[in-house]
Amino acid sequence: MHDVMVPEYETRDDVYVTRLARFLGIALHAFYRISTTGIEHLEQIRHGPGIVLPKHQSNMDITLEGVLLHEHVQRHPYYLMKKSLSGRKFPFDFERAGGISITRAKDVRRAQDRRMMMRKAQSEHLFERLAYHLSQDEIIVVHPEGQRCLGALGKISRGTIANLVALQSELQKPIPYIPIRIEYSHSWLLGYAQRFLPGTHIRISVQPPLIKEDLTIDELAQHLAQTLWAV
Repeated sequence: MHDVMVPEYETRDDVYVTRLARFLGIALHAFYRISTTGIEHLEQIRHGPGIVLPKHQSNMDITLEGVLLHEHVQRHPYYLMKKSLSGRKFPFDFERAGGISITRAKDVRRAQDRRMMMRKAQSEHLFERLAYHLSQDEIIVVHPEGQRCLGALGKISRGTIANLVALQSELQKPIPYIPIRIEYSHSWLLGYAQRFLPGTHIRISVQPPLIKEDLTIDELAQHLAQTLWAV
């Protein structure tokens, strides 16, 4: 277990992200109709560690998730993000806000590069960093589909599920795994980016957490399949 601070892992600026979450919350509520259900489930991570697993449909998901946790449990998470966001300062500094960049399979093209990327993405360094944050009672946000998938539940990597379950073993105590369903009423694609009209209804549904000792990969995979998307 990790019982000392690892400075290289402490990249989030809590003063910055608190001000950012307040500003973005005001902007989101001004432009969109946001309704939430299941907020009581977030009480499981008000003070301790947890892994939040949202449905991924839009570039705006990360902003919504950050504002949701700030408004309802006054927490700021670390979250996995695609490598292309690393170093960006606009519309905000993603790493300073808690982003941890990873390289996804779709970000490389040659088979050899893809195999190297998979080893890197599942490397001991990344695993140890996530385990460290959980040992410090932090929240980790992971989009289990790995990429945006509009209008359906995307493929969830079994390797990702295996790593998420292994984090609980590393922590040596049950972790709340909390799925979040996000739905947008109106949007259109502009290039590869999704755009929303003012007044778009955004429904956020926090699903019941899975908290279980000796959790298996199949149990977590089934829980996500049943909760992330309404059939």
